[in-house]
Amino acid sequence: MLSSLSTESLARSSAAHPKLTILIWVGVLVIGFVLIFTLLGSATTVEGTFTNNPDSKIAQELIEDRIHPTHAEETAVITSNILMVDDASFKSVVEEFTTRARALGPEFLLSTDGNPQILNFYESGIETLVSESRRTTLVPFTMAGDL
Repeated sequence: MLSSLSTESLARSSAAHPKLTILIWVGVLVIGFVLIFTLLGSATTVEGTFTNNPDSKIAQELIEDRIHPTHAEETAVITSNILMVDDASFKSVVEEFTTRARALGPEFLLSTDGNPQILNFYESGIETLVSESRRTTLVPFTMAGDL
């Protein structure tokens, strides 16, 4: 019995029946691929959780609680190829944008003490809102609602 299961007898049998050997190997590969595709999804996961409370987890929770905003902070970029920020026409476009944004009301813009949180260079005088070329200005604002 043991002699029929030796590698020598298996090699002789395979050499005597090459088509059957190839057919068996193809069947084994097909069964293997079917098992991999059906079982691998349930055997692996991309989610990981901690079983304890390490410093990295504590730090992540602190960052999420203290740093991440609860509202969407947006910035409108107003630019011109011809006009500069100091030109009256450019100023009127920026002020019209600010006025229209404020007119959207508290449903769209976050407001504190009744004042919508929108900022432009002309009202604030903050030079960092203007580019070095003075052809672009930023108008940051905070959207209402949840992030």
